[in-house]
Amino acid sequence: MSDQHHSTKKAAVTPSRAERLSSIQPNDYGKLYQRSKITPPIKMTALIFTFCIVSLGACYMYEAWRNDQVLQWKADAESAAFKENWDEAIHLLEKASDSRPEYEALKDGLAAVKDAKILDQRIEILNERVKTGDFDYAQKELETIIYEIEDGGNELLFLLKKDLMDTRERLVVATVRRDLETSLSIQSLAGKLLQLSGLQGNEALLAREEVCNKIAAVAIDEAESKVKNAQFTSALNVIDHALGFAVNHKDLESFRVDVETARLDYQNAEYDRLEEAMKQAEEEDLYNRTEAVNILKWEVRPEEDGYIYLTGEVENQATRPISAVEITWGIYDREGTLLDESICHIEPAYLAPGERGEFSGSIQQSSAEGKVEITNITWYLE
Repeated sequence: MSDQHHSTKKAAVTPSRAERLSSIQPNDYGKLYQRSKITPPIKMTALIFTFCIVSLGACYMYEAWRNDQVLQWKADAESAAFKENWDEAIHLLEKASDSRPEYEALKDGLAAVKDAKILDQRIEILNERVKTGDFDYAQKELETIIYEIEDGGNELLFLLKKDLMDTRERLVVATVRRDLETSLSIQSLAGKLLQLSGLQGNEALLAREEVCNKIAAVAIDEAESKVKNAQFTSALNVIDHALGFAVNHKDLESFRVDVETARLDYQNAEYDRLEEAMKQAEEEDLYNRTEAVNILKWEVRPEEDGYIYLTGEVENQATRPISAVEITWGIYDREGTLLDESICHIEPAYLAPGERGEFSGSIQQSSAEGKVEITNITWYLE
């Protein structure tokens, strides 16, 4: 037989409302009344206070979140602007400005981006004008844009400065190439090199080479004309002047060697010519001093008056004029002994090269026989 244990649980008895009221003493009614009268307003106030705290916290959290979002939009807009994505930057800044219209910095930033976008569009138009050859407009617009960038104080505009400098380089190169099609002096071409100085783009480098080639061509053409006139020093000066701008240009250096060679050949030829001329001058001078007077004809005529008369004609065959021509003549016997002598003068007294003159003279005949000879002729070279 097994033992059985029984446990009995007493059920909790909840006093009724009548029992609770019967247990209240008369002195507790005032306290109960006061508590029932004060408790509801306190709870309401606490509830309202709690709601206000929660609402304020929610508003603060929302505003903080909105501020963070605005700051993020602003940061994203700045990033887009630095990449020149103007439309994206404007869209982000407009959202940020609508969310925080009281922030003047957002409005200023939005205006700056819009200005940068407009300027970017103007640069694109400027590039098109350069391509179409409207250089005058492009130059004026370029100067205006540069002034606006430097004077405007908009930092975003400086982002476009590289694009603007690229446009300026294209404009300078295009202008220089247009001018190369005209006739320019070496000095004017040097000015074109100065315009291209500092530009490092490929087109600028090619244009600089084209200008140097033009300088070489102009210099060589000018030097060649001087070489033809034997002005070798002037020709070398022209080449050296051009080499001062087109440094180490192969065509110029090669032509300079040619000029030096031509000058040396000319000097050698000139020396030979001078030597030959001196030799000819010496021979000519000797001829003029010894063979200037050529007796074309002469005649001896004895007369009954006892005189022998001599007449004749001479020609100046020298290359210079002669004057005071004297002809010495005499009479010789059979043994060759001089019997008598006389001097005749030529008329006219001055004979130019190729001119002729006449002479005449007489000697008294002392013998029935005799021989007449012209023994000497003298003259002065003018």
